[in-house]
Amino acid sequence: MRAFVTSDRPIRSRSILAVLVLAGAVAAIAGGSANAGSQAANGRIAYVSDAACRFDPTLKNEDIFSMAPDGSGKADLTRSANPDSSPAWSADGTKLAFTRPGKADNDDVFVMSSNGKAQRNVTKTSPDDANPDWTPDGSKITYDVSGTTVFSANSDGTGIAPLIPGGYEASWSPTGKIAYTGTVEPSNAEIFVANADGSGAQNGTRPATTTTRPCGPSTGRGLRSCASTAAPARSSS
Repeated sequence: MRAFVTSDRPIRSRSILAVLVLAGAVAAIAGGSANAGSQAANGRIAYVSDAACRFDPTLKNEDIFSMAPDGSGKADLTRSANPDSSPAWSADGTKLAFTRPGKADNDDVFVMSSNGKAQRNVTKTSPDDANPDWTPDGSKITYDVSGTTVFSANSDGTGIAPLIPGGYEASWSPTGKIAYTGTVEPSNAEIFVANADGSGAQNGTRPATTTTRPCGPSTGRGLRSCASTAAPARSSS
């Protein structure tokens, strides 16, 4: 199950069926096999699909695409020979973080602009990096390393430092709280919510049931499935 925190209200559970239905809907719109993605303030939805393989036989791996909510304007942003995954929009919709095999064929966190340009490797580390997400102000990216620690880094790759030892699959709420998955005895995973610096962690799913992957951000209420839907940015005019 994948869920995310949208406010400081108590956490509620939600059926995994919502995730499966949403993933199927994205696949139906996008063509090919697709994973449900996230919608940014720019109104675009980012998702992972192998649809490019149908048009270019030389591309055998999944790419990151974006499209409008009605399925129009599909664009292959990465067109990479390597498999790309886990797209995450910055809050202002100008950048995407994602993962791709990098150093020593381990997954690294990459960043690119909303149109797929300026792709660069942010982490360049030997262990596998996964599940990137942006802080609400867009200045930092969090990600987990080998599923054991949440790290943070500046968007240019500087300032890499551990943030939450023992945490993984972290996601940010618009209010600056960070939710993450942690394994507790007897080896069940639960969702915790902490301050931006990792302090003050509270177990939000205390009953001994296996719960994984908080995700966000969102402007809705309670918990939702893994696709983040934010209202389009208002015009300044």
